[in-house]
Amino acid sequence: MGRELHVHSHPSGVEHWRHLIEIVALAVAAFWGLYVFVYQERIKPANEPPEFQPAFTVEHATLRGGEELVKVDISAKNAGSEPLYVGGLIVNAYGIRFGSSRHVHLDAPRNGDADFSSALLPAHPSLLYSMARSFQPFGNPNSFINLQPATAYQGSFAFAVPSAAFEAVKLEWVICFSKLTNRRWPVSLKQHRDGSFWFEDSAANTGTGLICYDERDAYYPL
Repeated sequence: MGRELHVHSHPSGVEHWRHLIEIVALAVAAFWGLYVFVYQERIKPANEPPEFQPAFTVEHATLRGGEELVKVDISAKNAGSEPLYVGGLIVNAYGIRFGSSRHVHLDAPRNGDADFSSALLPAHPSLLYSMARSFQPFGNPNSFINLQPATAYQGSFAFAVPSAAFEAVKLEWVICFSKLTNRRWPVSLKQHRDGSFWFEDSAANTGTGLICYDERDAYYPL
C-alpha cells in the first residue's frame, strides 16, 4: 500500500497582504455605509434649519341683513425634514378704510432695498378680532402641537362687520415654533390698549432654539 502524501500550501507574503487589504476595504466600506446612513437619517436633518410655511386667507360673504361675515383661515405647514413644536400663535384682524388723499413716501435705497409709494393711506384701523393661543412650549400643559414633516396646522376664526363698514382687513400675526422637544420658554402674553394680544418675550428668546415668524401689514380686500 502506497504512502499518503499531504501537501500544505502557505500563502506568500503578497497574498497575505492582499487578503489584509481586502478585509480593511470591506471594513471601511461598511463603516462608510453606516456613516452615510446615520448622516442622512440623523445628523443632517438635525442640523438643517426648519422650513415652516405659514399662510393666511381671508374670505367674506354677505349675510341676510346686509352685514358681512369675515372668515380667516390659517395654515402652517412643516416643509422641513424634522418635527416642529408650535409654541404660540397670535392673529390680530383690523378693519381698514383708506383716506381720500394720496401720501408720497420714499425709503432711500439701503443695502439694495428701497420702497416708494404714492397711494392712499389706511386711516384709523379698528381692531375686529384678536386670537392668542399658547401651547406646551409656552407653558400650557393642556395644548400640544407636534407637526411631523409635510403636515400642517389648520385653524380658522370668523366675525361679522356692518355692511360696507370697511374696505379691507389687515392681519398682524406671529407664530413661534422650535425643533427642540420638551423645551419651555418664559414667554408671556400682553395686551395692547386697543385690545390686541402679543407675545411679550418672544424676541428675547430667539437664538435659544425658539424661532418666531411675524407679519404686521398683510392686507386683504373686502
